Amino acid sequence: MRIFDGHIHLHNTPPNPEGFLAQMDRAGIWGGCVFSNIPKIPGNHTGTHFEEGTDFDTRIRELQAWTRGYEDRLFPVLWIHPDEENILENLDRAVEAGVCAFKIICNNFYVYEEKCMRLLRRIAQLGKPVFFHSGILWDGGNSSAYNRPLHWESLISIPGLRFSLGHCSWPWIDECVALYGKFLNGLSRKDSAEMFFDITPGTPRIYRKELLTKLYTIGYDMGDNIFFGTDSSEKYLTEWVKSWLKTDGEILTELGVSKKYRQKLYHDNLLRFLVKTDVRRSHVLPQEDQVQGWSPVNPETKAVIRKWYDRLGFPKLYRRQFLSALDRIPISDTLTPENFDWAGTDGQRNLLSILYMCEGLAQRYQELGIPEEILLDTLGDIGRWLEVWSDIKGEMYLGELCWLQWHFRMKLFKLGRLQFLRGFAKQDIPEAGVSQGDPVMEIHIPNEGPLVPEACDASILQALEFFPKFYPEHTFSVFTCHSWLLDDTLKTLLPEGSNILRFQNRFIPVARHCGDDLLGFVFGWQTTRGQVKYRPAETGLEKAIKAHIRKNGLFYTVLGYISK
Repeated sequence: MRIFDGHIHLHNTPPNPEGFLAQMDRAGIWGGCVFSNIPKIPGNHTGTHFEEGTDFDTRIRELQAWTRGYEDRLFPVLWIHPDEENILENLDRAVEAGVCAFKIICNNFYVYEEKCMRLLRRIAQLGKPVFFHSGILWDGGNSSAYNRPLHWESLISIPGLRFSLGHCSWPWIDECVALYGKFLNGLSRKDSAEMFFDITPGTPRIYRKELLTKLYTIGYDMGDNIFFGTDSSEKYLTEWVKSWLKTDGEILTELGVSKKYRQKLYHDNLLRFLVKTDVRRSHVLPQEDQVQGWSPVNPETKAVIRKWYDRLGFPKLYRRQFLSALDRIPISDTLTPENFDWAGTDGQRNLLSILYMCEGLAQRYQELGIPEEILLDTLGDIGRWLEVWSDIKGEMYLGELCWLQWHFRMKLFKLGRLQFLRGFAKQDIPEAGVSQGDPVMEIHIPNEGPLVPEACDASILQALEFFPKFYPEHTFSVFTCHSWLLDDTLKTLLPEGSNILRFQNRFIPVARHCGDDLLGFVFGWQTTRGQVKYRPAETGLEKAIKAHIRKNGLFYTVLGYISK
């Protein structure tokens, strides 16, 4: 998706559009609207910077120099003021010179004053839009009162005018949103002006979520009337812009905003505002103060999530909580393993998101020709960890995302009894001729019953066929296993010939460290040594572990390998 920045300021500096665009490219921005320098106004305007401005012709030349040759990426916007000499007549000259929009800041006048309204009527006749500043105005003067959003209600009488309110009028966000509803209603009564939201920062970060939540969840039909901007300059602050894209992206994901409406936010809506596209929009119009239930969420996401919940066969005891979460928590169709927050701590959102991503994972399996049986076996881990974490939290909760990410990045596959992860050696294994960083095949053991030797043999044989077929580039020479199951302490606790010891004997141990990992697998996840005495002991292994702890015995996690 190409992203446009709808709010960039020039400052009468030597033109360098190539360097400017290179900076934008580094920020992930394709192009945008460039505002000319401040207009030069005769007389004293205390508290403003208009005395630093440039005349009309200089500003036109400035815009042409910065945008010429890049008309598909850089859109010239002329900053004007109603007190400029001959400004009404010069509007036509500006359009003839290639200006595609106008910029106005009400620094010492109200937008409804006739000197401004006559400009706006002419701009509407010329078929051009207007970018307005709105909200608090940091200019060192007594000027913010001119920029309360309700002053723009007067524009409802100008047919065909398109205008945007920059910064969404912060700190008067609610007033700005209410005004938009008024303009929507106005469109149902007559040919009226159309209002757009320019979400250029101005809202401090702590207010950003409030702003986007109100815009995207109030229910007014506004998905076609919001565009992105940064308030950056010709120097283009790459890292700053990227940080705002990241901040907004995370909030939009939490709100469930779909690909469709992100495409509009970052691209389509600005082009429609500038009349760079032939798209005509018919809005759903609110009646009085009643919203129409517009939503930015793709309605198909719920069906996909429910499909995979049913397909993976979760226990019935979670179903009521699942349906409640599905109704309450919006999930965006933009989710992928690459952009999902694998450190998320909202267990119910985690589950819904994971289930949605199952659809894309299934498509990738199909494209590679990997059997569906392997997909479903691999995804069975979701249910196992759902059960573990729901028991810990006392409600439906999916944790252990740091582990589940490997399933969705197609690094881990369950082949029969065992799981295999395409990994890399974390240390040298000189006995096997393996150096740190070399490809290896990690073996992991899901907690789903006995480690029957014949089942383990079949899994390893299946892996030796599977990975050369589907991932021939991963040329490994050893299987590795880093697990409590390889701890030779278990030989003193388990009978000879037990499945665990027979599994352990497959591997050549190369390193170990002290740790109580086995407690979580035997007595329940996150069980500590001090809690073991309170856990019931029914199996021989459980009883032996408790006895070993009473003697202050230690356990180990061991790294071992099997040559291919």
